[in-house]
Amino acid sequence: MKIFFVLIAAFCFALLMLNGCSSPPSREAIESVEANYRPNEDKPVLPLLTPDSPFSDFITYAMLNNPNVEAAFYDWKMSVEEAVAAGSLPNPQLTLNAEITSIVESFIIGLAQELPGPGKLELQAEAVSAIARKKRFIFENELLNAAFKVNETFSQNGLLNEKISLTRQMLELADTGESSVRAGLETGLESPRNLTLIQSEQARLRNELANLEDSRKVIFAQWREALGIGISEPLPPFPRSMPPKHVLPDEDALLNAALTSNAQLKALSEEIKLAETLVKLAYKENVPDFDAGLGTNTRQKPWSLMPEIGLTLPVWRDKIGAQIASARAGEKESRSMLSAAKLELVITLAEKSFMWRELRRQSKLIETQLMPLATVKLQSSESSYTTGGSGIMEWIESANEILELKTLLSESTAREEIALSEIMLLILSRQPEETNRILNSK
Repeated sequence: MKIFFVLIAAFCFALLMLNGCSSPPSREAIESVEANYRPNEDKPVLPLLTPDSPFSDFITYAMLNNPNVEAAFYDWKMSVEEAVAAGSLPNPQLTLNAEITSIVESFIIGLAQELPGPGKLELQAEAVSAIARKKRFIFENELLNAAFKVNETFSQNGLLNEKISLTRQMLELADTGESSVRAGLETGLESPRNLTLIQSEQARLRNELANLEDSRKVIFAQWREALGIGISEPLPPFPRSMPPKHVLPDEDALLNAALTSNAQLKALSEEIKLAETLVKLAYKENVPDFDAGLGTNTRQKPWSLMPEIGLTLPVWRDKIGAQIASARAGEKESRSMLSAAKLELVITLAEKSFMWRELRRQSKLIETQLMPLATVKLQSSESSYTTGGSGIMEWIESANEILELKTLLSESTAREEIALSEIMLLILSRQPEETNRILNSK
């Protein structure tokens, strides 16, 4: 009995040595992130958001509270744990076997273990680890998406407020013009046609103002989504502080930075590593798997040990060949998908960078040329109207031109900020400081 238990202990020790007892590096990575993102499997204390809170608090809040980010994190964690399981041996089996006639002739107790062929466990673990690394990049991309949505919605809200303010100024100007035209009708200095024109403009501006005010609901809904705020929860205000200014790399370095840093391309690169590992694993199907067991008949005195070894026979060559061909096709598909994604990224980067440059040129044109010219025109109209050289309609048109240019400038500035934010966060995958704190980056 004593010898049997010693042998069982030796058997178990050998299994532990085969199985390994250290966690893969990917688990250490997620444990480091989890300590910041979900300590004790719960949300950390979220920043208190007020109008005077720094803009970084809103980014941090969105990253920690957005359900899409949370789903990507737990998807990554699930794959990490699956990688640990994939590199582990199957559970050993305790077997009991008896031969009974009128009495118990034999009673055999044994232990058995399935042993995958050499290198198979490591390749299985590496395949699932590649999936886990891919999902880490997806998680990082969701963090960047959360930051971008906060920046985008903030810019859109600022643009909406500016357009509402300018539209109200236009409407006040039209109301002033209507009063002046009505007074002119009484003295015969104005025509009914001018009154009709200005009343049409008033109706258009009131309708536009109502649409702009109504569109606040859309902005608020987008703000709720960006911060991950539930429908029944109070909506935090927009901050008064401005987001940090991004600096776009030189045009020559822009494409190279995108191809080397983009999180989605990194995820697809892990797909290629997964496919390469699956090809190696498919070739391992030519290597047999083993079963090892050790038993003893407790009815015999002294006990005798009965070792048993079995192995699979990889004789179905067509099946193995099909598995190898399938794995190699998957590898080629992954490489093609990465090439296609790079081409798409090149096009997207070209479009967004052109949009950004175009908007900058437009803003510069308005500020340095069109606005000064419109100001001179307004001054001339005011002078002419004051001296009786022209009517109120010319002055109103000149004043409206200034306000319309201001509206166009606001649109260009907001779209320029959104385009730059999209380039930096979603195309170049430049991690903001809030993301680095979550990822525990140095």
